[in-house]
Amino acid sequence: WRKPYCLRKQELFPFLTEDQAANIIQGLYRSWIAREITRPLLIKYYRKIFDRTNGIFYYAFHGKSRLISRSNWKKPMYCNRRAFPKDIPLIYTEDVAAIIIQRKWRAILIRDLWRALARSSFEQLWDPLKGKWNYYDKDKSILLDKELKIMRG
Repeated sequence: WRKPYCLRKQELFPFLTEDQAANIIQGLYRSWIAREITRPLLIKYYRKIFDRTNGIFYYAFHGKSRLISRSNWKKPMYCNRRAFPKDIPLIYTEDVAAIIIQRKWRAILIRDLWRALARSSFEQLWDPLKGKWNYYDKDKSILLDKELKIMRG
């Protein structure tokens, strides 16, 4: 990077004075303190609840403020920001437990499907010189010396 010639002896950005640097550091510290105060309040006053009719979650506010709506389909504004939780913890009901179990079961079925697809396109060959198994890809005609992670299990 080169400084533009038109500036000659002038600086592109003036150097900070001690007061300006102190103001910036104070602002950073105050914003950190505000985050530390806000994080537990966010978890304390918001609840994530499953709506059986629509099949999605909504967020309910249980605080004292009358300016914030009591329920909303969107996450609270601070969720997923730096130093804040990604989401509000769930209130576990029978519906939520059923959804969690269904998701786990579907993940197992998908993993089994991918494993079967990988095993059908790869052939396991023994290499007596190296004393290890090699894996031959039938579709691409490539020989791999390491087993794919999806084929394990």
